[in-house]
Amino acid sequence: MNQKDIIALLERVKDAPELGGGFGRPEIEAHWIQLAKRLGFSHRTLRPAALSWRDYVSYFSSTFAYGLLRPMSVGISAFLLAFTGWVATVNASFASVPGDFLYPVKLATERVQLLPWLSSDEQRMRLHAEFASRRLEEVMEIAGSERSGKEVRVREAVESFKHEIASISAELETVTTNRPETVVQMARDVDRKVGEYTAVLDQSQTDPSLDAHRQQVEEVRTIVEDAKQQITETFVSNHETAEEEQTTRYLQSAFQQDLADIRQRISQSEDRLQAVERVLSARPALDAEGAPYHSDIENVRHILVGFDGPLRETMDAFAAGGFRLVLDTVNALKADLNEVEHTIASMEIDLTTKIQEEDRVESAVSPEVGESTAESQNGSVSADSVP
Repeated sequence: MNQKDIIALLERVKDAPELGGGFGRPEIEAHWIQLAKRLGFSHRTLRPAALSWRDYVSYFSSTFAYGLLRPMSVGISAFLLAFTGWVATVNASFASVPGDFLYPVKLATERVQLLPWLSSDEQRMRLHAEFASRRLEEVMEIAGSERSGKEVRVREAVESFKHEIASISAELETVTTNRPETVVQMARDVDRKVGEYTAVLDQSQTDPSLDAHRQQVEEVRTIVEDAKQQITETFVSNHETAEEEQTTRYLQSAFQQDLADIRQRISQSEDRLQAVERVLSARPALDAEGAPYHSDIENVRHILVGFDGPLRETMDAFAAGGFRLVLDTVNALKADLNEVEHTIASMEIDLTTKIQEEDRVESAVSPEVGESTAESQNGSVSADSVP
C-alpha cells in the first residue's frame, strides 16, 4: 500500500462513528430528532443562537482580561518585586563607606537626586551640603575603625568631601547670578551645615583613634574654613548692595567669632612655642644638632606680636561697620596664622621624631645588657641542674 492508497482510506473512514466521526451538523440534528421523538416532545431544527451586545461585551472583556491583564499583572508583580529589592538595597547602602560593596549604590542614589530636571539650583546646593555631611561622617567612621585599606578609604572620602564643597560653591555662585534675592537665605542654610562640619571636627580633636589621620582631618578643616570664608564673602557683597538688618547681624556675629578664634589661636601658638622651648632646655643635645629651632621660634614670635596692630584696626573697622575691610584683614590674619601653625607643627614633629629615636636607641642598648646577665644566670642554673 502506497501513500496515495493510505490517503484514500483515511478519506473514506474519517466520518465513521466507530472512529469518532459523524459529528457534523446533519448528524447532530438527526440525533436530536430521534431523541425528541423518544422523549415525547416536539423538536425544532437547531438554529444559530442570537447574540446580543451584552454577549459581545462579555466575550471581549474575558478575552481582554486573559489576553492582556494577566500578562500585565505578572509584569507588575515582577516589577514590584524588583523595586522592593532595589529599595532594600538602597536602604542597606546608606550605612556603607568607600570601599564597601554597596557604596556605589549609595553614590548612584545621590547623583539621581542631583539631576537638573529633578531639582533646582537651591535644592542642589542643599543636597550637596547634605552629601558633604555624609562624606565627613564617612571620614570619621573609617579613620576610627579597623577596616582594611584605611588610608585609601579615608583619602577617597576626603576627596569626595572636597568635591561636595566645591559643588556648594559653584551652586552658590549660580544662585548669586540667577536669583540674587534668594542668595542670603541659601547662604544661611549652607552656613548652618558648615557649623555642623566644624562641630564634628572639634569633637574629633579628643578622639585618640584619629591620631593616625590628623593630616587628613586638618585638611578637611581647611576646606571647611574656605567654605565659611566664601559664605561670609557672599554676605558682605550682599550687604554692600542692600544693607539689611539680618545680614548686618549675621556679619557682626561671624566676625566676632572670627576675631575670638584668631586670639585663641595666637594664645595656643604661644603656648606651643613655650612647650618647644622647654623640650630644648631639657634636652640640649637636640638643639646642638644644627636645627634652627631658636631662629624659627624668634621668627614665629615676631609674627605673633605683629598681629596686635591689625587686630586693633580690625576692631575699629568692625565698630564702624566697615565689613569689607574686616573681611580682608581677617582673611590675611588667618593666612598668616596658618603659616605660623605649620612652622610650629614642623618643629614639634621634628623634635618628636628625634626624641623617639633617642629613646629607641637607649631601649635597644638596655635590653642587651639585661639579656647577657640573664643568659649567664640561666646558664648557671642549667649547669646545676645537670646530674
